[in-house]
Amino acid sequence: LEQEFEHRLQEEKLLLNRQLEATVSRDHSEELKREKTAMEELLQQQKQTLELEAKRERLRLMERFEEEKAALVDKHRLEVYDYENMLIKGVEGLRGRLKTDFFALLDRHKAEVTENERSRINEETRTRDGRQREAREEEFEKLQRKHETERRELIRNSDAEITRIRGLICN
Repeated sequence: LEQEFEHRLQEEKLLLNRQLEATVSRDHSEELKREKTAMEELLQQQKQTLELEAKRERLRLMERFEEEKAALVDKHRLEVYDYENMLIKGVEGLRGRLKTDFFALLDRHKAEVTENERSRINEETRTRDGRQREAREEEFEKLQRKHETERRELIRNSDAEITRIRGLICN
C-alpha cells in the first residue's frame, strides 16, 4: 500500500510538474508574445523616426544644394561678366593669373618672332653671300678668260712681230 501510495504520489507529482511546465511554458510564451509585440511597436516607432529624420535630412540637403547651385550660378555670371569686360577693356582688363599667362605668352611669341626674323635674315645673308661669291667667282673666271685671251693675243702678236723683225733682219 505504501508503495502504491508512493507510486501515485510520484505520478501526481509528475502530472503536477507537467502542468506546471505547461503553465510556465504558456506564461513564457505569452511573455515572449508581449515582448515581440512591444519590440515590433518599438521597431515601428524607430522606423517612423528614421523616416522622418531621413525626410528632414533630404530637405536640408536639397535646400543646401539649391543654395550652392544659386551661388555657383551667381559666380559663373560674375565670371562671364568679368571676361566680357576684359574683352572690352583689352589688356588693361586682365587680372591675376590670366594677366600673367597673357604676358608670358606674349613674351614667348615675341621671342619666337625675333628668332624667326633672325633665322630669315641669316638665311637671306647666306643666300646673298652665296650669290655674291658665285658672282665674284664668275667675274674672276671671266677676267681669267679675258686675260688668257689677251695673253694669247699678245703672244701671237709678239711672235708675229718677232717673226717680222727676224724677216727684216735677215733680209
